[in-house]
Amino acid sequence: MGEKNILLRNVCIGAAAGFVLSMFHKPTRESMIEEAREISEKASYYYHNPSLLSEDLKAKLNDAKDMVQNVTDDLRFVNEKVNELKETTPVVIEAIKEAKERIISSKTD
Repeated sequence: MGEKNILLRNVCIGAAAGFVLSMFHKPTRESMIEEAREISEKASYYYHNPSLLSEDLKAKLNDAKDMVQNVTDDLRFVNEKVNELKETTPVVIEAIKEAKERIISSKTD
């Protein structure tokens, strides 16, 4: 149990050190300030318009559902093609072997 706490503590210290070091880089610092400003503006906007927050969240969830459905359909298609290849590959390999044997036998004749 103590080792988990030490690990977590060390991970947090490493993350904090990395954050502090990255803030010495001016473009990173400016980018972080801009991101914080945008997040603050969005939070204020949604604080004053909570119904828009739920509408936007529903839209994002629908987009995510559509994306998951598309990925599922794509994976299903790829799986079907892989299964087709598994079935046809032995047939193709056998045809190549037969063609090779015919070519070799025709050269020896």
